[in-house]
Amino acid sequence: MIILKLDRRKKTMAKQITKLEFAVGDKKEHEEENTEISEVKKQQREEDENKGKQAKDDKLKGTEKPQREEGEEENNKGQTPEEAATTEEDKDNNINPGDLNITWGNDPRYWKLLDKRSKNPAELIEVCWLQVTGTKRVKIGKSYEIKFNISFTNKSFGWNGLPLFLMAKIGARGNSIWKKIEPLEQGTPDAQFYIPKPEDKQFIVPIRPGKKGESGEEDLFFGLYEIWDKNWKGGLRIHYATVEEVNASN
Repeated sequence: MIILKLDRRKKTMAKQITKLEFAVGDKKEHEEENTEISEVKKQQREEDENKGKQAKDDKLKGTEKPQREEGEEENNKGQTPEEAATTEEDKDNNINPGDLNITWGNDPRYWKLLDKRSKNPAELIEVCWLQVTGTKRVKIGKSYEIKFNISFTNKSFGWNGLPLFLMAKIGARGNSIWKKIEPLEQGTPDAQFYIPKPEDKQFIVPIRPGKKGESGEEDLFFGLYEIWDKNWKGGLRIHYATVEEVNASN
């Protein structure tokens, strides 16, 4: 009997020791986690303080961004040199990204969301289906050139050797006219260029009168597409589309 009681006491003591070891281990683990969190917070505070000091030093040295001079035209406020040089005629011909229909354009997984009133470029994050369309009121009997102004970001991928297509049709039920764009090459980030490029044949669409010789205006539907390759691509900015009246001989 005495031996059995001793054995039971030994087992009870062993269990208590084990529980104590677990408790000590948990406490030590929590202390290590708290130490790591404290270190991160400390580093963040130091970074914030350094940024504050740098901003203060810059202000004292006069290197902060200069204020706009008095009397400078309000019309150029916040504009890039390219925007400031844009003529009124160009503005009438250009369709801003907020006025285009972009497939998946409202999904932040694929596009940086646009304010409909903004003239900022639409920036593609990544898609396997590129479809950007628009509509422009045009005159019957005239011809119009369609092109897109685009650029690449420093995170662009999937475009080299990939052909794009432009589409146009007169009226919602008109026959679609397609133009294949020469394969793109990912060039200098942020450098804007047109597609079709100047060295390529222009995409000109004549707005012919109907069988009854109607005159007046029609809706010209147009678009930029890459929906056949089905590979993922990203890092593209669409600055605007242009629908410009041209001479039929161009």
